[in-house]
Amino acid sequence: MIKLRIRLALYTAFAVLLLALTLFATGSVRAQGVDSVAKKRLAVLPWKVNAPGSMDFLSGALSEMLTSRLGSAEGVTIVRSDRLKGALGSLGSGSDIDPVAAGVGKKLGLDYVLYGSITLLGESVSLDAKLLDVKEAKVGTYFSSGRGLDSVVSMADTVAGRVNGSIFPKAALPAATAAEAPKSVVPLSPQVLQAPSTPVTGALLEPVLSTAVKGGEKFWKGPFMKGLYSAMVATDLDRDGVKELFLLKESSVTVAAVSEGRLETIAELHSGEGIQLVAIDAIDTDRDGVPEVYVSGVRDSSADSFTIEFDGSEYGVALKRLRRLFKVIDYDGRSLLVGQGYREADGFYGELRRYEKEGAGLVDKGRFEAGLPDDLNIYRFTLISSVAGEQMLAALNHRNRLVLYTRTGTKGWQREWKSSEYYGGTLNYVETVNDESDDSFSTVVPVEGRFFYVDIDSNGSKELIIKTGSPGGLGRYADVVRSYKDGTVLSLSWDGQFLNEQWRTKKVSGHIADFFVEHADGGAVMLWMLVNEGGGALFGKPKSYVLSYQLPL
Repeated sequence: MIKLRIRLALYTAFAVLLLALTLFATGSVRAQGVDSVAKKRLAVLPWKVNAPGSMDFLSGALSEMLTSRLGSAEGVTIVRSDRLKGALGSLGSGSDIDPVAAGVGKKLGLDYVLYGSITLLGESVSLDAKLLDVKEAKVGTYFSSGRGLDSVVSMADTVAGRVNGSIFPKAALPAATAAEAPKSVVPLSPQVLQAPSTPVTGALLEPVLSTAVKGGEKFWKGPFMKGLYSAMVATDLDRDGVKELFLLKESSVTVAAVSEGRLETIAELHSGEGIQLVAIDAIDTDRDGVPEVYVSGVRDSSADSFTIEFDGSEYGVALKRLRRLFKVIDYDGRSLLVGQGYREADGFYGELRRYEKEGAGLVDKGRFEAGLPDDLNIYRFTLISSVAGEQMLAALNHRNRLVLYTRTGTKGWQREWKSSEYYGGTLNYVETVNDESDDSFSTVVPVEGRFFYVDIDSNGSKELIIKTGSPGGLGRYADVVRSYKDGTVLSLSWDGQFLNEQWRTKKVSGHIADFFVEHADGGAVMLWMLVNEGGGALFGKPKSYVLSYQLPL
């Protein structure tokens, strides 16, 4: 791998040198390119959104897409966002955007101002753009249309191309030049599951029964369940020797078993009025041999959680009104229940605390000694070990990059490494709408799905097991991702310098909301996934299902 990188670097350096010699021999390229004249100064105004419901996030996302595309041209300078906001603030707002665009252009001394609107009617999406030539006081119009939010990205490409062509009509590259552009070098990773990355549509492997979780065949796909299920956990709460599935939806928990290829509902427990359920986990904190299921929820912008227990005849809510959000973590060879607060002002807040059940109550056992780096919350990390055995922490930052931290004495957690790829991803949000004034707004706090550090293949070495997915709609340009096209689960190992991929599953159509891995009878490794399909929170009616199959490890 090192030799390959050196060779690619030499090829790149040679190509750059050859290009420089070519330009020197043929004269300056400035004589014919867009740099022969002064750069054009352009501003992209916030986009007007015509759509039912709360779709305001489209305004900033679309402006960002167009800004990045137009700003990449050599002859364009995009005005800084702080200067644009200042100009817009001084001009005020109104239903007629044309005089506002002219005022911004004049105030900032611009050449062009791009603005317009996006309209959504059902699945139909249309983009109407205007390009104001400030000095000539002329307006050019551009239009593009498509179906579904997935089409917005290509529509932005179309409009940006047309706008760029209007500003620099002679600067467009011939089609042959684009076709001859060199392809990116994509490094390959070892794959355990070698099958093509296609949505799961049928049996992957021959069925074999497992007793660890009821119905744990090599491949099993459950029926569709209405609604957006966000998390799940498997545990033996009724002490019959077989684990049940606890499936979490926004306002209920479904207790289910997979028996003879069928998903059977055992119980349905509903949360109290106004409680949004966000996470679920299981642990035996009072060490009586029976785990408790901890269900984390939010009511009126504060934590409101409860536990589920089995009383010998039925499942029911035990402890109520717990003012923390909970998670089970492995630390120093022990499984611990930790909790964190939640409030409207800043979402997750406060340090992590350890908790244990004693009698009919939950007791605070003090601060979780490892602590957390700044800007992380209870659902965005897992503890790992370095090659040298030092304590490390893997976390997803706010952009869903994977970050590794090392704990170094009095300095605490120090960042060691950050990925260039995206991981994780969620459709599980706590959304608070403030409509007490004319300027109503909503606060959206993502609750990230879990990831694990385990020895999955029993070779004495632990791996980081995590999911990833391809966002739908506006993709990662959106402030809040509302749908995913596909997802996969993969394994990563830390070698002291990089996280290396060991294996990944086939792609599953839809969003992997949650997953867990377990060792079944006979040494088989079973992967269980909770998958969402449908339009997410934007279009259509979401539905979910449980999928399990054996990893060929």
